[in-house]
Amino acid sequence: MATCFAPGQQIAAAVADGPARLVELRAVARDTPFLNGADALAKEISGFLLVDEAVQIVTSTRRASISSLQRRMRIGYNRAARIIEDMETSGIVSSMNSAGNRDVLAPEPIEPDDN
Repeated sequence: MATCFAPGQQIAAAVADGPARLVELRAVARDTPFLNGADALAKEISGFLLVDEAVQIVTSTRRASISSLQRRMRIGYNRAARIIEDMETSGIVSSMNSAGNRDVLAPEPIEPDDN
């Protein structure tokens, strides 16, 4: 497997700019032979963005279900399940109780003041 070096500034810019920047990085990786591992990096960054969005959804709706996450994010069952399991490991949601439900342990997101 080939590896890729991406300067910290490029990674920070990709995270800050979101999905549009990731598409640009993928195009550069395809067109530059020595950056053939950059697509894996872009996928990893987009995965972080998905988890951020999922945490926002779960903490604001107070529902930690795989199916709810699937519908809201339009992702597959396996990806939604993995994200929920990662949230459990991180302490954001509880493990399943006897009824198969999870409690959201993290506080609700703070809405910024528009002052």
